[in-house]
Formats: sequence, C-alpha cells, structure tokens
Amino acid sequence: MAQVNAPELFKVTAAGTVAEVWTFFPDPWPKKKHHKRRIVQEAMAGDIHRALVTDGVWRIATDIEDYALHVHEVMDGLDGWKNLGSITVSLPLEHVGKGNADLAADMPHADFTESERFEGRVLTNFEKKGLAAGRVIHDFTYQAVTLN
Repeated sequence: MAQVNAPELFKVTAAGTVAEVWTFFPDPWPKKKHHKRRIVQEAMAGDIHRALVTDGVWRIATDIEDYALHVHEVMDGLDGWKNLGSITVSLPLEHVGKGNADLAADMPHADFTESERFEGRVLTNFEKKGLAAGRVIHDFTYQAVTLN
C-alpha cells in the first residue's frame, strides 16, 4: 500500500508489476472547466498500462452518468486497452455539466459497453449515496493488452 496521489504513484511504479488497479467513485469534477482534473485521463491510462502485467486490469466505477461518458471517451479509443464489458448501456453523447442531469434525457444517445459489478468491490459510502439518489452505477473493466 502507498499513500500518494495516484498519478504520481503510477509514474514511478516498476513496469509490469501490478495485477489490478481499482478506481471506484473518483471525484467527478462536474464543471467542464475542471474535467482536466478527472483521474481517468489518457496520460494516466498510459502510466497504468505500463505498470500493469500483461492482461492486468483497470476497474473503474462511477454513479455519475457524465463521468461514465468521459470514461468511454478516454478509454474506448486507446490502443493497448480492451473493454471486457458485456452489458450494453445507453448514454447521452454530450456532457451536461453540474446540475443539468435532467437535460440528458432529451439528448441524442448511443450504446456503450460496460461491465457487471465487480464482486470484490465493497459497497462504498459514495455508492450508497448514489443508489439512494436513484443513480445508476456504471462499472468498467479494461484489460491491458500488448501494444502492436
């Protein structure tokens, strides 16, 4: 275990030494101007990919629909990652920002693939709050694959 900011941890972790990375209910940074602070970013994905063993996985969970779209936008197009999900979900194609989740219903949607809930994930307080508020939990499992 280490008590450091995640981006710094994966910059110094030896390559191919981590089996799994869990990022459950990260700060959604809902304002557009703050999206650059979200932990799921292309640079972070690169650092995690380097640290993971071959076929290692990055598990992500969020109760924020806008963040789920962000995860898909960042991860689904990256080389070296395979989405292991098997559930089809429909998400709005635009970010609605803080306090505007109700606007998403009228926006164009597309289908994305997500994962079943990871059995090893304990029910966090953030997940409990999201469920109590009626939000859907979005689970992701991305596997690190060999880059060509």
